Amino acid sequence: MRGGIFDHWGCPAPAADRVIAAVRALIERGRRPRQPHVSADGGCLLCEAATGTPRLPLVAESAGAVGVLSVGEPSAAGHCVFFPRRHTPNLHDLDGAELTEIFSLVERVAIALELDRYNVLQNNGARASQTVFHAHVHLVRSRRRRRG
Repeated sequence: MRGGIFDHWGCPAPAADRVIAAVRALIERGRRPRQPHVSADGGCLLCEAATGTPRLPLVAESAGAVGVLSVGEPSAAGHCVFFPRRHTPNLHDLDGAELTEIFSLVERVAIALELDRYNVLQNNGARASQTVFHAHVHLVRSRRRRRG
């Protein structure tokens, strides 16, 4: 079953078939998700962080959203996580106002940190490597400089 993105990018049929076969093989084998992250008491890590914890200090907040510094990521200094105060596992469960608040905080922190190169990342579901099942996005400063 080809089509969609394969046709859009002009992917040759044999290459598309190989990609589809590889995806089906992964689905059949199943991928074991990484161990979920939980709070010290076994609850939701981000629900606990919404009030501020030494492990995840607050960097920005609004009525419906929070941003925290992820100090447990030494390889990504300045890595921040933004999430709604309301607990919901997936990004698509949020309403427009919650999404607006989250991304407004991302913008505010990126400007305050004077970031000109950064990534905003989101994993939705265990198969997408989500390990904290409270909808959230990551702001990660890019250290790579383009050459040329």
